[in-house]
Amino acid sequence: GYSGLVLFHSLHAKPLKIPMRWSAVFVLVNAGAAAFLVLDQWGASLTQDEETLFENHFSEALTRGQFYQLLQIAKETEIPDGTILTTEGQVSPNLYFILEGQAKVYHKKTFAAYVDQGGFVNDVAFQQQHSKQQQQQERQGKKDRHLGAYGTVVTNGDCKVLVWDQEELRSRLASRKDMDRNLKYLLSQHLMKSLLKQREARHANAKDQEDTESWYSASSMSPTTTTSAV
Repeated sequence: GYSGLVLFHSLHAKPLKIPMRWSAVFVLVNAGAAAFLVLDQWGASLTQDEETLFENHFSEALTRGQFYQLLQIAKETEIPDGTILTTEGQVSPNLYFILEGQAKVYHKKTFAAYVDQGGFVNDVAFQQQHSKQQQQQERQGKKDRHLGAYGTVVTNGDCKVLVWDQEELRSRLASRKDMDRNLKYLLSQHLMKSLLKQREARHANAKDQEDTESWYSASSMSPTTTTSAV
């Protein structure tokens, strides 16, 4: 469109310099935006493992470029069995993503769900803090107090995780609104899946309890059979 206008103005009997210059500016701006989008989607250099991780867990929300930036500020570490990642009600400075292994979530001292490979830990508190801070900055310019973790999360066996410092991550997201929006969507999707798992776990526990009570009830009502020796 604008390229055609530039050509039209330049070939005019008396070239319209001002419209031609503005059209050229719009062409350059659009070309720059298109180049940025291409680099953001395809320009990031990922290893084979990183590419697999991106495709399996992050591609539904983040571009390759955004995922690459996320990896640059993450620390990969191995955590032994029984390590407490978050404690319910207490502030944790980190956001976790489980690369390998599994963790258990306890809410109000009761087992709630498992966090399996491909799951986030402390994502609820991160989103709440991030949202609160944005609202305060927009309305009052004040910092909001940190919010505690939703539940206590303990590794169930050895785990390999990605760890982000929440403050560093928020600082990066503050300059990339598109990345901020996409990451929020990704974490929201994970939260929905986690809540479904918790509901399934509660139903399974209730079913197990019901079966156990039924078995005890049937056992107590059954007549006792004795065999007399002849």
